Amino acid sequence: MFTIFKLVSVWLLMLIVLTDFLTQLEPENSIAEKIVLVFVCIVALIFTVATAISIIGVILTV
Repeated sequence: MFTIFKLVSVWLLMLIVLTDFLTQLEPENSIAEKIVLVFVCIVALIFTVATAISIIGVILTV
């Protein structure tokens, strides 16, 4: 149960960082900023999938 809480809290933190980063982007952003944005999106997606798999796994084992 603690693992799910950890995963969800990390995922929420990633979501907060991602939305904060998105609000600071300008239309004429540099290539480096776009690369960082894509990387952050991929990491957030991985955490989302990992969280979902963990929650489903715990529900199935209970």
